[in-house]
Amino acid sequence: MKDKWTLLTSHVKFTDRILKIRHDKYLFKKNNSEKDYTVIDTYDWVNILPVTEDNRVILIKQYRHGTREDVIEIPGGVIEGKDISPEVAARRELLEETGYSSRDFINLGTIIPNPAIQSNKCYIYLAKNAFKAGNQSLDPQEEIDLFFVPKKEIASMILSGKIKHSLVIDAFCLLMLYDGKEI
Repeated sequence: MKDKWTLLTSHVKFTDRILKIRHDKYLFKKNNSEKDYTVIDTYDWVNILPVTEDNRVILIKQYRHGTREDVIEIPGGVIEGKDISPEVAARRELLEETGYSSRDFINLGTIIPNPAIQSNKCYIYLAKNAFKAGNQSLDPQEEIDLFFVPKKEIASMILSGKIKHSLVIDAFCLLMLYDGKEI
């Protein structure tokens, strides 16, 4: 299908520290029509599912400005230039946000958060047998509360709407598949 589209122009309309907004004009060859598309270019991300030796998931809660509410999530963040791989970024983010680490990181998969308007990827890692390795090392404008939930309670948290962040639900879906459970 990609061969039916020709990129005619591409212009960055806005840039800040997190993203660029770009307007692309395409020719759709099938009917010779042109259309503008808005694309958000942003960093690739990592999300980590830390599971302790006693099978509890380390969840975080933080305020999110987009929805103006406290949101239950898993640790994660952007892949920075100093990170030589997504796994290195995942290890760094887990330690910074929770003070926990793991010797057993497993790449559960890579998702594309919203390919209609975003260009980035999100890499999902399982951190098995997570253990306390230090203290949180948060950014100056970051406040994160940790809490531990038995893994078997996660599905009910999703179904009840306590966990509603789509990328977090995606990560738990990949974990479920990794654990050999069908959807």
